[in-house]
Amino acid sequence: MKTQTTLSSRLTLERPPIRTVLEALKILKKEYGDHVCLVGKVMGPWTLSYHLHGVQKFLIKTILEPDKVRRFLDKLKDLAVKFANAQFAAGADVVTVADHATGDLVSGTCYRDFLLPIHQEMTRQLNGPTILHICGNTTDRLDYIAQAGFNCFHFDSKVNPRQAHEIVNGRIALSRR
Repeated sequence: MKTQTTLSSRLTLERPPIRTVLEALKILKKEYGDHVCLVGKVMGPWTLSYHLHGVQKFLIKTILEPDKVRRFLDKLKDLAVKFANAQFAAGADVVTVADHATGDLVSGTCYRDFLLPIHQEMTRQLNGPTILHICGNTTDRLDYIAQAGFNCFHFDSKVNPRQAHEIVNGRIALSRR
């Protein structure tokens, strides 16, 4: 009988690519201490889903199999939280969560229905300050992003900064690339 391997068990903090990031953060923290801000990064569950399913297949599943998508996002959330918290423990001062639910691919209501509850759970479990980054025009989901619990939202040049400030109304810090 085959043993089913779960996503959580396959992402161990001992895997070479992950160890490399964590060791680099430890070295940088030791070398530079509090003289620089060390920014870690994880891919969020939406972005990981794109990579695992393919963008088109994943987006179709949001329509045809929404409950399956929610369960998958929940499992991937745990992986992102585990890696982000390991980066905090290794010396990161802040961690960026890149989760590309861009306005170029999905609606603001799609963010609300699928990612907002996942992001709210993530931010409650993360052990330090966080920055959410989503590429593209995110104006239609800024109100939801402000409710997610991240400390800062790093937005794309496709978003009007003045409009972004009006929508979030001080509920989340904003940064533009």
